[in-house]
Amino acid sequence: MDKAIIPYEPSKVLGKKTPKTAIYKRPGPGGMSLSYVPWAWVARRMNEAFGSNWSLRYIADPKIQGGEVLVMVEVATPEGSQQAYGSHKYQQSNPNASYGDALQSATSKALRRACARWGVALDLYLGADDDLPEDAAEIRAFVIIRANELGKEFASIEFIAEKRIESGQSPLDAWATAAEELEK
Repeated sequence: MDKAIIPYEPSKVLGKKTPKTAIYKRPGPGGMSLSYVPWAWVARRMNEAFGSNWSLRYIADPKIQGGEVLVMVEVATPEGSQQAYGSHKYQQSNPNASYGDALQSATSKALRRACARWGVALDLYLGADDDLPEDAAEIRAFVIIRANELGKEFASIEFIAEKRIESGQSPLDAWATAAEELEK
């Protein structure tokens, strides 16, 4: 009996729900609690999907801008590539914080953001979407990613969208309006 050839489907690995044991919390703006996964977990998920057939590279030299180390990376796979920015505060006057540590943190953030576009831990970005209809949740996810790309504060965008929903606008219309306003 011949064994069936199973087609290679990395999307089934990449889009799996993030297990609770992989999720960490950190304080965020306005007293919020932000969920994230460590870079090593993202790398493991990418290895599950692509083996060693994926890579991370800096698109430009890292730079210090506004007191932060800023990087832009590209994650390449057989499925294509994704680019993302990452940044981390760097205080030269702090002897306990090295440039290398800030660079590693910025790179980790960029890796997580790029891989989220393939679905890796995307459910963390969609966290508040459990109450949203699927179409509105998809637009909200787009707004999160696009706001990050444009360097805009997502929390204020979300606040406005939630106020619109509370005042009677449909979630789909509220998030579609947020997406349109983001591009202005």
